[in-house]
Amino acid sequence: MAYATTTGMDQKFGDENITKWSDLDNDGDTDNIAARKAAAIVAADAEVNTRLGFTHYRKPFVTTASATPAIIADIANALAGCWLKDARDQETYDDQGEPRDSVTWHRTKAYKMIDQIISGQIRLDAL
Repeated sequence: MAYATTTGMDQKFGDENITKWSDLDNDGDTDNIAARKAAAIVAADAEVNTRLGFTHYRKPFVTTASATPAIIADIANALAGCWLKDARDQETYDDQGEPRDSVTWHRTKAYKMIDQIISGQIRLDAL
């Protein structure tokens, strides 16, 4: 079961953005677009599992109702969208030369939530 979903990414970033970011060749090839979205989901889920690998929660993260915890889905959808956007041109950079774009806030928030889960400040509804 994937944490991120195409629907979740669309809801977070807008379906036009997700489709545009997925279309690296700008040719509208729906098979390639779907493959990029699937790759983003795999990458985001792997990052979530890796970053939270040393917590006491079982992987994959599931609730007692066998669903993905909402916060894990939110983190994964953010990271999947960021993964797609990262392949596109960067538009702006901060004073240290780090990328600053429309998704930086989402990535920063996702990493902060991961840190809070690790530290115990956020407790998951997960086994």
